[in-house]
Amino acid sequence: MNWQLAETGEFSGNGTLKTGEKSFDVKFRLVTSSRIDIGTAWNISWNQMILKHGKFRGAKLRTVSVDGKGENWGQVFDVTGHYAKLPKEEEEEKSFASLQFNTMGGKEKKVHSYATVSYPAVEMGLREGAVPDFRHGIGFNNGIFQGVDITVPAFGFSISATLPAAWFSDAQLVYFHNLTGSVNAEPFWIFPKGSCLFTGLRGNTLRKRNAETEEYELHYSLSFEFEAGPNIQNAHIPPFQGITKEGMQYMWVFHADQKDETSGITIPCPMAAYVETVYPYGDFSWFSTLQW
Repeated sequence: MNWQLAETGEFSGNGTLKTGEKSFDVKFRLVTSSRIDIGTAWNISWNQMILKHGKFRGAKLRTVSVDGKGENWGQVFDVTGHYAKLPKEEEEEKSFASLQFNTMGGKEKKVHSYATVSYPAVEMGLREGAVPDFRHGIGFNNGIFQGVDITVPAFGFSISATLPAAWFSDAQLVYFHNLTGSVNAEPFWIFPKGSCLFTGLRGNTLRKRNAETEEYELHYSLSFEFEAGPNIQNAHIPPFQGITKEGMQYMWVFHADQKDETSGITIPCPMAAYVETVYPYGDFSWFSTLQW
């Protein structure tokens, strides 16, 4: 897909409001070569504008709104950048948020162990070393390994913030809907690439009274939910060596039946491990606008 974002030269501003805040709306136009939804258009517009047009007349880009129009070539979106400058220089320009987290761990079915000690049933006439070698497989029964449920590292967290409706557009809401079920394409907070999953957004509306204007203004109370798991780099996961896996990738093992030479029993033996990418990568850069 090809796209182009260009400033139209149109803008409007309130100058100095009763609160002392300056605000401006600057118009842009996004043209794409193929049809995309409004959430994708918002993401393109936000990323380009925060990168190239982050400030306007001393005011900072707060949010972007997008209005889509169908065209023969693809789509044309009218894009508006909302810029605002806070009245007090010492006031933090970022939107403050709160962080809730837990490291209680998650559950996983473990089919292979790190180490095995076997004890033959000597009363049944089995000699030492005559038991089958399951190659670290756990709980072999009826042709399959039953495994065992274990606790594994897991990190659940949410970021909560209350934002003015003027800073959070409907197109942005569509973007977060699209982002649900994606993992971070770049390092995010304390997590390397591919180790953090965005599980969704919870929100509700509320009205807050502006002490200066005496008007009740619309706000959104938002909670962004995440899960994370550790990456594995060049690890020994018996019976395999050199396993590299991102936290949200999935690993499975292929088994093939082989006859155990010591016991004469045919058992499934691990032949190969596969690391699968099951979540698409997404752009988490907007979350850096929040501070917790």
